[in-house]
Amino acid sequence: METRDQNNFPKLEAFNYKDFFEPGMDERPDNPVPKVTLNTKGIGLVGQYYSDKYQMENLKNLKKGKDELFENINSDDFYKMVNAKSDIRIPFIMTSEVTLHGGSKQALHSTPIVYIKEGDKEALLIFDSVSISMGVVDEIARESRLTVYTVSGQRQLDSYSCHTDALVLLRELTGKDADGNYFIPNFLTWLEKEGKVAAWPINQNLKEVTSLLDRLHITVQNPQFMKYSLGDLEDNQRKTDTLYISATESGLAYQVIGIGDNQVMELKNGIISWDELPNSPHETKKIIEAQQELLPKILAITSKAGHTRIIQQDETKEMMHKHKGQLENIDTLLQRYPPDEVTGKRQYKSSYLRKKGLKFAHIIEIQFYLNQLKDALGVNFTKQLRANFIREAKDNFNKQGKISFLSAEGKKSMYEIVQKYLKSNFKLDETQTNSETNAKGKKSIK
Repeated sequence: METRDQNNFPKLEAFNYKDFFEPGMDERPDNPVPKVTLNTKGIGLVGQYYSDKYQMENLKNLKKGKDELFENINSDDFYKMVNAKSDIRIPFIMTSEVTLHGGSKQALHSTPIVYIKEGDKEALLIFDSVSISMGVVDEIARESRLTVYTVSGQRQLDSYSCHTDALVLLRELTGKDADGNYFIPNFLTWLEKEGKVAAWPINQNLKEVTSLLDRLHITVQNPQFMKYSLGDLEDNQRKTDTLYISATESGLAYQVIGIGDNQVMELKNGIISWDELPNSPHETKKIIEAQQELLPKILAITSKAGHTRIIQQDETKEMMHKHKGQLENIDTLLQRYPPDEVTGKRQYKSSYLRKKGLKFAHIIEIQFYLNQLKDALGVNFTKQLRANFIREAKDNFNKQGKISFLSAEGKKSMYEIVQKYLKSNFKLDETQTNSETNAKGKKSIK
């Protein structure tokens, strides 16, 4: 609630990061690096920021789990909202405590959920980062009138970035560009057309998405959670869209589980002679290690046999957001987020999630003050003023460093920027001015 000083000027509440996230150090890399773990209040402020920037519907946090999801999607207000548009996407985030490490520890975990409507098609997308909520997903699919699409497997490897992962995926799935077009248009149509789904045998209303677009891979930490990866034939577990190989004397033997006619899972196999792979090592392990170079060559051969699909150049190089005025694809984006160096441990695919969490810390502080400026300035809070404030705040963060919220100087400089914007744009409206004048008149009569 807005408060005012003796001169009727709005008082600002100072930002306290402890209300929104917990900073710390990730000890896993050889040289520990800073990290941030968001809480529900912090998640809410990032949702507000994304809603304004990317024209997203308001983010709803489902603190009561699936029951609250059904309360929302079965409400009269929800029906009115979705029936007013032929193409709409509504983001939810299910944040609740889960048990980790064999029941020894409780932690807050977030799962992204999207209601999506394209024409007469409706569905729920539930893309958990570690598949920890698959039991709940199965229950939602059984109780819902909507088809539920999910992703199994573990794309997140650390223990704190699930909230960041969920927010980024919600941005990609429900955000729009400056022209009002979804970043990923016709998503349900793409899933059906490309045959990217497989129905669960025990729950036909639940479908697994077997391969994702590049822009939904930007949060992936687990190198194995990628489209068209190579695996060892000795591994008895099989996943779709993974090409399993084994080096033999006569050539490279392979197997792949693909989705054939009528969405039926089919096992396809073959052998590639070493003559067709002249520069390839003849050891399975070394081929898997060199998959970035060898995979396109292997796929070109297996695709001719009708066993896999060739990855098209435009699909591999899908352009995404602009960075410093230039469009970039998944490869150029991840070059800016190289993995943190570790020795003797599994290497993450990138440091994107950790570093994005640090950026969210700044976004949270910006949105915290934007809310106060909006309340205090009313009609004087314009889009241009908002844009100017964000730009100056980000410039200040760049000067102060990635963890400026921990320093007294960082807190002071940000507070001073907000004060400047407030003082230069605050005006009492006519009602307040008249009431002040009347109050002063009454005092003078006494």
